[in-house]
Amino acid sequence: MEAQRVYIDTSVLGSCFDPEFARWSNALMADFRSGRLKPVISEIITAEIADAPPEVRELLADLLALTPETLVTTPEVLALADAYQAHGILTPKFYADGLHIARTQNNNVRKLLNCNKATIYRRVKDGRLKPSEIEGA
Repeated sequence: MEAQRVYIDTSVLGSCFDPEFARWSNALMADFRSGRLKPVISEIITAEIADAPPEVRELLADLLALTPETLVTTPEVLALADAYQAHGILTPKFYADGLHIARTQNNNVRKLLNCNKATIYRRVKDGRLKPSEIEGA
């Protein structure tokens, strides 16, 4: 059975050292290491973590050693992220989150993990992220 693909953004790596999320985030990393789950990241994660504390950069190096699937930002991803903005699904403040969501949508990744609960999870829960209802999706 193929491991389930799970997209993580930069916040998940940092949350491994945050008391609020550490237990859960470190369990996720253990699932990646065991092969139970397949990590999926974006091409910008290295740039986003460049100024992070050393332990977060080391965790990224460990993750990269697992050969995660890396998603790139295509014109289709940008168009979908722009559609989220145009339809008021995410505000300009959360455009980067929209890019993460658009990358997963464009690449058929069904699980996206992010530690910004107030933004993404609320919108998924209340049904506002339905790509079939968004132009360009």
